[in-house]
Amino acid sequence: QKLSMGKEEARCQLSGLAERAPFFQPLWIFGMTFIVLDSVGDFFFIGLAPQSLLTPLGALSLGFNAILAPIFHSEVVTTNVVAATAIIYCGTVVTLVF
Repeated sequence: QKLSMGKEEARCQLSGLAERAPFFQPLWIFGMTFIVLDSVGDFFFIGLAPQSLLTPLGALSLGFNAILAPIFHSEVVTTNVVAATAIIYCGTVVTLVF
């Protein structure tokens, strides 16, 4: 959604048009669709796997955010972010193995 809002702001500055509400922005709708589908999938898969397996896997989303943020939003990844992500991944692996 952040990418959609940024593109919408740039579009409005270049063209002088008024900003559209988020639910009229195609990219925002695309992102929101995936968020809703992810939530429905979580609801479904919680019934299929033990909670002790699913909870640590949920922590991996923090790592995915750290990887994707620089690609989509030109955010800077600091050494602290890399170290924290590595600790999260190591903790997840340890939790799942044992």
